[in-house]
Amino acid sequence: MSRNTYMIVKLTRNMLLQCHSLKLRKGKVWAFFVENIKMISDLMKQGQTPSYIFYVKDTILNKLPTLHNSTKTVQITESQMARLTEVATAQGLMAVFDRPASINTCREDSIPLIIYLDQVGNPGNVGTIIRSAAGASCTSVVTSPNSADFWLPATLRASAAAHYLIPLHEKLSFSEVLESLPADWNICLVESTSENSPNKHPNSIPYYEADFTQPTVMVFGKEAGGLSPGIRQQAIDYGKHNIINTFIPTIPELDSLNVSMAATVLIYEMAKQQSKLVK
Repeated sequence: MSRNTYMIVKLTRNMLLQCHSLKLRKGKVWAFFVENIKMISDLMKQGQTPSYIFYVKDTILNKLPTLHNSTKTVQITESQMARLTEVATAQGLMAVFDRPASINTCREDSIPLIIYLDQVGNPGNVGTIIRSAAGASCTSVVTSPNSADFWLPATLRASAAAHYLIPLHEKLSFSEVLESLPADWNICLVESTSENSPNKHPNSIPYYEADFTQPTVMVFGKEAGGLSPGIRQQAIDYGKHNIINTFIPTIPELDSLNVSMAATVLIYEMAKQQSKLVK
């Protein structure tokens, strides 16, 4: 690839200030960083165009797909990269992508499953759930207020650039989800506790006994506290949907699974019951 295909621009103080603001999440977050070469390449192959690419050595640009002529490439020093990076070992390359308001494109072969994350604050867990949901071709992933941001670097790393492969909707209350849910959809409330826990709902059944052949919204809460106190009551009060209470059995010595692992188990159980071929 010839350097003549790049739009090379000079680093300015304003660029550095904008990058630091993105890193510190100051003001309106209009974009997000990606520092992994493979993730940058995967996003570009999915049709996403970085607005900026910061690099230390120009030879690293040869590892990327052909850059769009609107992408500005900016060479910076190793010390400048060290101040901007959020990873322990920087690869010498950083891309800035514009942050979309939402992602609505749904695959034709998607299974009728919405994942709702109730105050799941760990970005690694949110990113892993996005990756699992995209892999199984779910309908969408939705987060509540106080859940981790979809576009944090840690969320993006955990998702392995799967963000643009599934519809994503942030900061919606459970009542907003219920209001938009068709009447024939079930609500599955996933317990974070094990079978022997005194906090388990009395009507809760093991996940492999649950019927996931109907369209479903699965609700996952924090590992420590589980679902917010009002979630179950909201589902009951709304009164339009069948409610499934379920849990994943574990040995008595183990309280629960990590929420991203629990979500993956439930997602693929439904994919199996829906008889969809997951590629």
